[in-house]
Amino acid sequence: GEATLVGVYQNDNGYRFTHWCTDNVRLAKNVYDNEPIIEDLYSWSRNFRNQTHQDSPSAYRVASYGSIAQVNLALEALEKLTITPEIQARVDTIKGEALVMRSYCHFMLVNLFAKHYDNSTASSDLGVPYVTNVENDLIVDYERGNVKDVYDKGEKDLLDGIALLEKDSKEVNKNKYRFTYPSVYLYASRFYNYRNLDEVDVNETLRYAKKAIEAFGGVNVMRSWSEYGADEY
Repeated sequence: GEATLVGVYQNDNGYRFTHWCTDNVRLAKNVYDNEPIIEDLYSWSRNFRNQTHQDSPSAYRVASYGSIAQVNLALEALEKLTITPEIQARVDTIKGEALVMRSYCHFMLVNLFAKHYDNSTASSDLGVPYVTNVENDLIVDYERGNVKDVYDKGEKDLLDGIALLEKDSKEVNKNKYRFTYPSVYLYASRFYNYRNLDEVDVNETLRYAKKAIEAFGGVNVMRSWSEYGADEY
């Protein structure tokens, strides 16, 4: 289960195309300024010329569903495993990490490829397929559902995952390239901040942000905002 889960984390796709869609882009030396994908993303073109590029939105979508498929495979493997008391804590941690990752991947997909959560329209706005089964067939027709449905399923995975991770803190992976307590809590804070359904979501946003800071070691070990301007690129 854990070996499968390691491959869930994307190393080659994800963040670059969102960066190019912002104003935080500048021409660098020795970089072609006429790369079609950069032009199209920066200008938010409707006539996107290269959907097969490794940094394209479609590549991210494919990579995300690939990660979800691996999560579901890991969860299935855990279900088939004979769990003894000696390995129960480790199994709970792996399962918790998998559920959080499945929630996170769908959260990113629904916010990039559907409308943001709006309580007045979330039940009718088209969402993205929320995949929870292992893919054993070559072609499967998935229902897109709606945005609310994606958030509801994502919240359940997230909370179930956190509950499992918090059962035994010693077992949580300390590798900074995987979900750890600070990053799990930060994601939870972002989840409720994006949904922003009511006062409960506001309070959950703040509560998980506080838990993330505490898990990181407190504000005293965090870099001051005033230092960011002095960074050298």
